[in-house]
Amino acid sequence: VITAYNPLGWEHSDFIRVPVNDLHLVVKGSDGSFVDSQLVEVDNVTSNLRKLYVKAYLGINTDKPPKYWLVFQASVPPMGWNTYFVSKPKGA
Repeated sequence: VITAYNPLGWEHSDFIRVPVNDLHLVVKGSDGSFVDSQLVEVDNVTSNLRKLYVKAYLGINTDKPPKYWLVFQASVPPMGWNTYFVSKPKGA
């Protein structure tokens, strides 16, 4: 579950990136409709930088860093929020 919040007085639309390892994911809006999404491969520089931050701030080593960004566009009403659901497709 991903909740996007908009503190502005007008509708706002932007892209959300979520780190994932699974290739087979779908995004649904709060009304159950499918939201277009795509997977973007995480490059080595970003992966290494992420490992450094996790070690520095959490004190743990990550043995399985995310391989992909799940990217989708979120539209949020003025001074409100919208909820998105990420899951594996049925039958997968």
